[in-house]
Amino acid sequence: MKLKLFIVALFCSVLSWGQIAAWDFTGEGSTTNTTSTADVYNASLDASNLLTRGAGAAYSGAGNSFRTVGFQNNGIATTNTDYFQFTLSASAGNTLSLTTLDARFAGTATFAASPGVSSQFAYSLDGTNFTLIASSQITIGTPATLTQINLSSISALQNVSDAITITIRYYASGQTTTGGWGFNSPTSGQYGLAIGGLFLLQLQIQLQQILQFQVVLFVLMRQLVLLFLCLLQVQVHLLGILIQLNYQMLLEVLLLL
Repeated sequence: MKLKLFIVALFCSVLSWGQIAAWDFTGEGSTTNTTSTADVYNASLDASNLLTRGAGAAYSGAGNSFRTVGFQNNGIATTNTDYFQFTLSASAGNTLSLTTLDARFAGTATFAASPGVSSQFAYSLDGTNFTLIASSQITIGTPATLTQINLSSISALQNVSDAITITIRYYASGQTTTGGWGFNSPTSGQYGLAIGGLFLLQLQIQLQQILQFQVVLFVLMRQLVLLFLCLLQVQVHLLGILIQLNYQMLLEVLLLL
C-alpha cells in the first residue's frame, strides 16, 4: 500500500499539463511587430517564446493582430515562405507532448470572401522538413475561429525529448494576392493563438517502463504457474493409471497362485 501511495505521489509531482504557450495580441499590430512575445510560456519550455515570420510574410498593420499581406491565393505547401512560426522545446530532464492548438484570425473582407480562407499548420522536428497537420480548415468572412486542432493523435508530437525542438508553422491561402490576414485577439484576455500540452520528467517515463515490464513479467509468471498446474494434473492422472495397471497385474498374479 505504501508503495502504491509513493508511486501516485511521484506521478503527481512530475506531471504537469494544460495551456503551455499562448499569445494575446491586444495592443499589437498598429505599429510594426515583426515578432510577438508569448504572454503564456510554461517554465518547462526552453525554446524561444517568440512568434516569427517567414520571408514571405512581412508585417502588415492592423490593431490587436499579427498580420501580413504576404499570404497568397495559390494554395498551401510547406515550401511556401509566407508563414508564421513558433518553437517549443522541453527543458532538461522533461519530455513534451502536445495536445491542442487553438487560433483566431482577422483580415480584409476580400481575402476572406467566399469560398473562404484555407488555414493549416505544419510541424517539424528538425526545423527543415515539415509535415502538414490534419486537413486544412476553411473559414468564410472575418473574424474567424478555427475548430480546435487535436495534436494528441500525432505520435511524433508525443513524449518528445528535451534534445528536440518542435517547430510549428501556420500557412494560409485566401481569395486575393495582397489581402491582409493573421492572428487576432478580439478583446483583451482572448488568445489569438494557444497551444495545449503536458510535460513528463524522464524519471516518470522510466517508472512507467518499469511498471510495464513488471506487468508483463507478472503475466508471464501467471502463465508459467498455469502451465505447471496443468503438467501436475497430467502427472497425477498418469500416476493414477499406473497404479491401476499395477493393481490389476497384482490381482492376476494372485489369481494364478
